[in-house]
Amino acid sequence: MKTSRRQWLALPLVSHCIRPGTAPTDAAQPSQPHIIKPPIFWAYGRNAGPFIYPKGRDRSPHLAVRDGSWKLLINAGGTGTELYDLAADRTETRDLSATKTDITQRLSDAALRWWKTLPAPPAVEP
Repeated sequence: MKTSRRQWLALPLVSHCIRPGTAPTDAAQPSQPHIIKPPIFWAYGRNAGPFIYPKGRDRSPHLAVRDGSWKLLINAGGTGTELYDLAADRTETRDLSATKTDITQRLSDAALRWWKTLPAPPAVEP
């Protein structure tokens, strides 16, 4: 079988590729690739006009990040931080931000960095 120049150049690259979203196998389960999922970020109510927030205790901070089983909520000014372990607390009743300070700081920094990359929200007409 004849190999073209293009195929020959691609062979070394293909042999070192890993499927997207995976990393080398996990030592605990050598036959299974370890899945890498990047954090997910989102914001609530960037435009004041279309959103009517609940008042008081039920009002959520407007930035959020999900990393694995961790979910962090925070306001753009760095206040109102809440951290939940969704694997252990699916209904988000136990705020762990005061006890898991390392995770809280890491996710807070990531959420605020992400927030600064967003364009300014469009103007809302009265």
